Amino acid sequence: MVVDFIRKNAVHPRRIQSKFLLNNVGLFQAVSCSKLSVLAKLTPTNQASFVTQTFPASANLRNITQPKRGFTSSFRSFYQKYPSLAPYHVYPPRIFPASVRRNSSLSSDSKTSTDLHVAANKNFGSRPHNQSPNSGTSSHESLLKTQQKSSDSSSAESDHKPSQEPRKVTFWSILVLAKGQGKNFFIAAALLLISSSISMSIPYAVGKILDAGSSSAESGFTEIMGIPSSKFYMGLLGLFLIGSICNFGRIFTLRLLSENIISRLRSRLFAKCLSLDGRFFDSHLHGDIISRLTTDSSIVGKSLSTYLSDGLRSTVSAVTGIAMMLYTSLTLTGYMSLIVPPIALGAFFYGEYVRKLSRKTQDALGDLTRVSEERLANVRTTQAFLGERQEVHRYNNYIRNLFNLAKKEALAGGFFFGSTGFCGNATVIAILALGGKMVAAGDITVGQLSSFLLYTVYAGGSIIGLSGCFTDIMKGLGAAGRLFDLLDSVPKVVPSTGLPVPSTIRKSVLTFDKVGFAYPTRPKSAIFKDLSFEIQPGMNIAIVAASGGGKSTVSQLLLRFYDPISGKILANGTDISTFNVQQWRRNFGVVGQEPVLFTGTIRDNIAYGNPDATQEEIEAAAMRADCGFIYTFPDTWDTQVGTRGLQLSGGQKQRIAIARALLRTPAFLILDEATSALDGEAEVMVNRTIQALMQNRNMTTITIAHKLATIRSADLILVVGDGRIIEQGKFEELSRPGSYFYRLIKWQLGKMDDVPSQ
Repeated sequence: MVVDFIRKNAVHPRRIQSKFLLNNVGLFQAVSCSKLSVLAKLTPTNQASFVTQTFPASANLRNITQPKRGFTSSFRSFYQKYPSLAPYHVYPPRIFPASVRRNSSLSSDSKTSTDLHVAANKNFGSRPHNQSPNSGTSSHESLLKTQQKSSDSSSAESDHKPSQEPRKVTFWSILVLAKGQGKNFFIAAALLLISSSISMSIPYAVGKILDAGSSSAESGFTEIMGIPSSKFYMGLLGLFLIGSICNFGRIFTLRLLSENIISRLRSRLFAKCLSLDGRFFDSHLHGDIISRLTTDSSIVGKSLSTYLSDGLRSTVSAVTGIAMMLYTSLTLTGYMSLIVPPIALGAFFYGEYVRKLSRKTQDALGDLTRVSEERLANVRTTQAFLGERQEVHRYNNYIRNLFNLAKKEALAGGFFFGSTGFCGNATVIAILALGGKMVAAGDITVGQLSSFLLYTVYAGGSIIGLSGCFTDIMKGLGAAGRLFDLLDSVPKVVPSTGLPVPSTIRKSVLTFDKVGFAYPTRPKSAIFKDLSFEIQPGMNIAIVAASGGGKSTVSQLLLRFYDPISGKILANGTDISTFNVQQWRRNFGVVGQEPVLFTGTIRDNIAYGNPDATQEEIEAAAMRADCGFIYTFPDTWDTQVGTRGLQLSGGQKQRIAIARALLRTPAFLILDEATSALDGEAEVMVNRTIQALMQNRNMTTITIAHKLATIRSADLILVVGDGRIIEQGKFEELSRPGSYFYRLIKWQLGKMDDVPSQ
């Protein structure tokens, strides 16, 4: 009942910019914008466990279901009434193949899931400090091995490659994307048949009018087909009016259908992107991903609606035209049919060529989008270094590549349509010559010849139009291949699977046990080789290393943007890779070196990780982060921060980022060089905020820094070098002359020329 209540009252997610979120996908995954997006992906059995963990009995469920600020309850009722139009996070679409949906769902084995949940809470206790993380095997661990085997077999070798060889995309492959839209397709097809039938009646009517006119030249033009001419013309006008209305309905229905498919496809793709881990974004450029979200999805959507409709209309017109040509004259139709095989064969080869060319064109367009997005995002650096000329030259190279591909397509299209047009016109001339002789011989009438010629033009135009539609659909298949490459990507870290995180996680001991790691893009450059250390609950830990020594990689592994290549990261003896990733990340607050703010108000940015927070909770977190400057703005909490927070100073942005992290009341707070990019005054203010936070013993603080003011008050300093811990202790202990930490500090202060060796 609770789950049904929450899902019924789900509201529209906050408006976000896809490009900015893709650039900061790590932050988005870390703060888990909405609990409801997790809930919607769980199986019924696991939903109960999720609600128990996330919404305890004392929680006010009414707050969870209240619309977010800036939206009204009308969004909720609208999407309940029209679920097919709802964004992915409100009602996950069912228009994708089961193999795709299966990747983002939990196991439906209710008994196993329940047993694991009970075992997790039963066995996840506090471990004595002197106990080895590997000593003993609990019943919980034995249950974890069962789940690990199944998850490892499906994802250990994936590394964001498709689970199988890239699929060969056919029209039936993309037709699955329109599943659930059969009613709209049926309506559009019915309207199309009516309007096409009326259009194809015009040549027949023209022929009858000409025959009636020639046969009644002396008696007067009073009747057509036994009907008074005035009534015949009025009936024909009424028929055309019906055809126009059907055309309107067809175009309107197909346009809505197209936009619906494109919207749901983009929503699904965007949700897929946000579910992928760091490996995917290391190997795929943001501009290319944005191109798939926008251009490729639009082409595929039109292939399933507009192009398909045009193809169906051309097919109906061609079939009807050929049928009427056969009815009018078998002889002329026989001569006319000689042109069909060469045109059909040419259309096939032309379509295949365009399909391959379309894939290259979309790739080139993705590169162009990437370059423009990257350069415009850093336009101030370009201007400061007078790099405008070289950037324009670089951009023009990508444009030239795209232009050359378009030129190839234009050349092929010009040759195909030019040759088919010539063949069609030559056929019309031949029909006129042969038809004229047949009229003179009395085999057919002038009206019949006129009707046949019009049907020839209609059928020929429809065949050429069908070739064009075939070409457009081939372009859609090329774009669909890029979309399926994305949809078929399987993350090594699957965010929606795993065990519930126990409620005692706040008191857990974090252990790095012989961790080895290298980034996927640099597999031969090991960052960690044998990294081992422990973090006791409530401690303030500082991690220090030379530049490139792996300080920030520790936070990447803790947040499970990546998993270790060897070794384990444990929480009270339990491997964190067995936990549900989204629930695990919910226990973290993250403040990075570059504060990431989204376009919107200060209130929205602070509440980003906890959208259900009250104004009082937001203000309390802001005050803890020393954000009193908010009250100096005329609009206070409703002040717009601008794109990437450009309307705020560096110190102000950083303190808002700290407030956002604190609002989650995290068990673990990660400060990843939070003051390194600040000026002197801002650094002092932020350091004062950080020092106050470190006094909170109900929260474990992990500080990644190299400045003395930040690490001096740490309970324990871990010095990383050569992929392992080479020194650890308090500041006073490590500051003795001769230690690596001492030499590293002297180098950072400019008192040594070279980076100290270990």
